[in-house]
Amino acid sequence: MTDTHGSQRADAGLFSEKTDTPKVAVPQRPQAHVVATTATDDAAYVALADLSTLLEGREETMIVGGHMVSLICAAFPSRGLVERRTGDADAGIPIELADTGELHDALLDLGYVTDGAANRYIKGMQEPQPTIDLLIPSHNGRFGDEKKGGRAFNTMPGLVLAMNPRIEIDVHITHRDGSERSTVVVVPGIEAAIVLKAIAWYDRRFQTDKDAVDLSNLFAVLDTHGADALGGWRLKEAGLTASRHDAALHLHRLADAWEAKPPKARVDARALVSRIRTHVTQP
Repeated sequence: MTDTHGSQRADAGLFSEKTDTPKVAVPQRPQAHVVATTATDDAAYVALADLSTLLEGREETMIVGGHMVSLICAAFPSRGLVERRTGDADAGIPIELADTGELHDALLDLGYVTDGAANRYIKGMQEPQPTIDLLIPSHNGRFGDEKKGGRAFNTMPGLVLAMNPRIEIDVHITHRDGSERSTVVVVPGIEAAIVLKAIAWYDRRFQTDKDAVDLSNLFAVLDTHGADALGGWRLKEAGLTASRHDAALHLHRLADAWEAKPPKARVDARALVSRIRTHVTQP
């Protein structure tokens, strides 16, 4: 079945994830309602729904990046959130899946194309185009590139942590033309989401403030809803290691910098600094 945007979908547009990998136990799956207000939004939500369809039933896969943050915020409303839109859809996938080339073939079947051996996929000729990026875990704590299954992938620190636990969210999309689509999107728990964004902030802190905005939003959700509803929290423990240690170090660097000089980012800097000091161990 194909929707009005040319994307394949299952009956009624609903997709489910197998439950072999532990998910966050909640009485009812969180709901997120999102509305496209620009052409970029429309393209981004088409990519999100297409990607979620392809990840259905695939363990240790999840949506990351800007959609991850916006959907967590939509599903767990909190005060003081700053709206930030994204133009593409990012997925974290295990190396074993990247090796098979299955997602590459599935994306081509959905009408996406890629440039050579890159891991970015686009659909259609009219801009803005639905755009999907596939990312694999980094095992050296740094961003980089690796070839898997004959294709180049960007590697992302902290992605292994994000693979478990995960949160399933029922996402209801309304496009500008009034058409609607619903899908189940799997995102990392709140701790891993913050770890990913803390590492991303440190890597590109001189180029953009979007990761700081995302961190402010995620900590507001954590403060409002508590860790138990969001996958748990270990960043307050002593003796942090690996990506947790790196993220904690970066978060306190951010807090130190913002205490010395308030940022230009559209966030409540004092609230974020306080939440970092409260919830994260100083390495």
